[in-house]
Order: sequence, then structure tokens, then C-alpha cells
Amino acid sequence: MKITLDIETLLPGADWQRLETWASLAGMTPAEYVRACARRGHLELKGDLATAALFLRPNADAPVSGAAKS
Repeated sequence: MKITLDIETLLPGADWQRLETWASLAGMTPAEYVRACARRGHLELKGDLATAALFLRPNADAPVSGAAKS
């Protein structure tokens, strides 16, 4: 999946200035900083999913092993 963000319209006014400040502190351009933040968020989400309990619903069309046959 490809996500496209237009950083020029992403944050208005003071928020844009805050983004520029954080990017500068990180030694990045605002575009690089947004990209890094998006990647980090994606990796954290992947980590959360990897450790989360998964609840799977069986496919209703698939036979269930050990079930009584009619």
C-alpha cells in the first residue's frame, strides 16, 4: 500500500513551524522527517500487531476437523 502525503497542506500555521523545528533538530528536511515518523509509526504498529493476540473466525465454508458429519 502506498500512502502519499502532501506536507505543504498537512499541517497549518504553527503546526507547520513546529514540524520544521523538529525536522531541523533531527537534521532532516520536513519531508524526510515526516517520512521517518510515518515509517516509525508503521514499525511500531507492526510490533503491536506481532505481540497482540489474534482472534480468527473460521471460514464457514471450510470443513472443521473433528466435527460431526451430517
